[in-house]
Amino acid sequence: MIIIPHISLSEIGVIVNDTHTPIGSEFYRIFTQYWENDEEYNVVITEESGQWGSIVQVVVDGNVVYATPRLNYAEMEEQVRNGIDNVVRFIVIKRKF
Repeated sequence: MIIIPHISLSEIGVIVNDTHTPIGSEFYRIFTQYWENDEEYNVVITEESGQWGSIVQVVVDGNVVYATPRLNYAEMEEQVRNGIDNVVRFIVIKRKF
């Protein structure tokens, strides 16, 4: 863990990988590849895996803004784009209020 003195995590934008499988890690990798850092909001990529596959959630400052249907490699790029679109919409709406 990196400790930055005098700066709280709410003051810097970070993306946290809380995935547990290769497919969840791939979602995170592609997400971070396309994401343009927003220094005001923290993003956490979480994963729930079960018998029928993995579901990834994108959480912004404690709010789930996107959850994949069962994650799969064939639709990964589209699912990441949908996740990023939802994050951007959430941030735009939050900034208006």
